[in-house]
Amino acid sequence: DNRIDFSLAGRTLTMIKNTVWIEVGIRLMLDPSFQFMNESDFTGKEGGGGQEQAKKDLLRQMTRYAISFQEKGLWDERTHDRRVELMFIGDQTMDTDTIASALEYSFLTDEEFDAFMSGKDFVSCIDPFSSIPSRINLS
Repeated sequence: DNRIDFSLAGRTLTMIKNTVWIEVGIRLMLDPSFQFMNESDFTGKEGGGGQEQAKKDLLRQMTRYAISFQEKGLWDERTHDRRVELMFIGDQTMDTDTIASALEYSFLTDEEFDAFMSGKDFVSCIDPFSSIPSRINLS
């Protein structure tokens, strides 16, 4: 349920453990057993009031974010605000059709996705990663 921001540009790799996804945060704030670990996590929030007020304030803020994501078309009924974003940097010689085709080919079918989301084992007839070498030399 943690969000990881992963960036690879040339030889530079960056991984940042970020905040939780909005949907997870909303679920946490609605959980009566959730407690902030450190007092610094909730002191100084709008209106004071300790843990419960901080949870309400955070829930209100996350709900606004969720509504904003929905309005922008960035909210999915199955995955909520979880997503993968890819950016390719190149020039006019890039074969964008081939790249797009390879990416589309690697997507799960709806049946595979539903099986994955439900935690069931699923087997695909085709391994979309079979042509990728097991070791990549970046030097």
